[in-house]
Amino acid sequence: MSKPISDYEHIKRLLIIIVMVVAGFIAARTMFVPKDFGEYGHYRGGSLEENMSRPLNYAGSGACADCHENKHTLWSKSKHKTVNCQTCHGALLKHTEDPTSIKPRKPAGRDFCLLCHGKNVSKPTHFPQIDPGSHNPDLNCADCHNPHEPKPPAGDG
Repeated sequence: MSKPISDYEHIKRLLIIIVMVVAGFIAARTMFVPKDFGEYGHYRGGSLEENMSRPLNYAGSGACADCHENKHTLWSKSKHKTVNCQTCHGALLKHTEDPTSIKPRKPAGRDFCLLCHGKNVSKPTHFPQIDPGSHNPDLNCADCHNPHEPKPPAGDG
């Protein structure tokens, strides 16, 4: 005959499992959470030094103005003035230091412009948006619009 289980045996087993799970969580947290986490609130203190030691890749739009004054003047008065040059042309710090070292990206085609200007109901209604299927589907955006001075072309409602 087997030994009868006491009324509280199943509760003891459950408590042992809970204690093991909690101990496992504490051990895992101790191993995986960096020691400097929480030094500045919910923030890892060492990440500031790590990020500061990373090499810079971006130059401000003002650096572009030194050589590209005409385009910068158009851009600075346009609706795109809040969009940094490097948003469209790529990370160009090296280009500002040595213009022959890297060529700026020149976005071609419609897909790049549609990242911001494609029809999307979540965007504000005043934000310029197009339906790519019906708005000049055979043309690139730059065929009609200067991205440095984006205005609707004459006759475009």
